[in-house]
Amino acid sequence: MSETDTALTLGTRPAELPLSKFEAAWAIFLGTLLLFTVCIIVADVILRALFAISPLYSFEITNYVFGAFCSWSFALSMIHNPHVRIDFLVDRFAHPTKAIFGILAALSLVYVAFFFAKSSWEVTFRSFALGAISNSSLGISMVLPQALWSIGNSLFFLLSLRLLYSAASALRRP
Repeated sequence: MSETDTALTLGTRPAELPLSKFEAAWAIFLGTLLLFTVCIIVADVILRALFAISPLYSFEITNYVFGAFCSWSFALSMIHNPHVRIDFLVDRFAHPTKAIFGILAALSLVYVAFFFAKSSWEVTFRSFALGAISNSSLGISMVLPQALWSIGNSLFFLLSLRLLYSAASALRRP
């Protein structure tokens, strides 16, 4: 069983799975992007307080970054399990019952992730069809931030399918 397979089975703790080089680089990039948006917000607040101007459009830019950041972090949490778990309850059951609970949990996650991915792509394609741009002087094409959001939600869905496969495989193991 590979490290990724281990992470996607129920009961694996995050400390058991180190970040790959790609994941570490991606995490550094996203962390830097988040830090950059914080700097934009701080600078915008200071400029607004001192000079009554807001030239950095921090509200618009940070909304796009945070939206993409959230969807990509959903996907990352599927690999490293930093989410809230109720293993202390499930671990009290025998193997087949525990595996069935794992399958039910994975099915519900697949449903939610599918809804996120489907809905976000519908919004993205509608924005593309309408040629939607932001309602600000920046005039950003809405397809760009929405596509990043949709890709993150799609990755979340694909990884939730992988979790379902791992949970179903656990039912066959003794």
